[in-house]
Amino acid sequence: IINTPLGSSAISDGRNIRSAAVSSGVLLLTTLSAALAAVNGIRAMQTKALSFRSLQAHYAKAGARER
Repeated sequence: IINTPLGSSAISDGRNIRSAAVSSGVLLLTTLSAALAAVNGIRAMQTKALSFRSLQAHYAKAGARER
């Protein structure tokens, strides 16, 4: 769900939309920039495998490049 609140009824509408999203286990985004970031993340995950490392490993690797 992409909900960009605007207007006088935005608070009550937003509360209902958030409640429905949580109850249904559906992602809720409230800005277009967040929606774009989500789309970019989904596309990236479709094109390459997800990888991760600890912050310690990240900084150790970054430090090695600076030497």
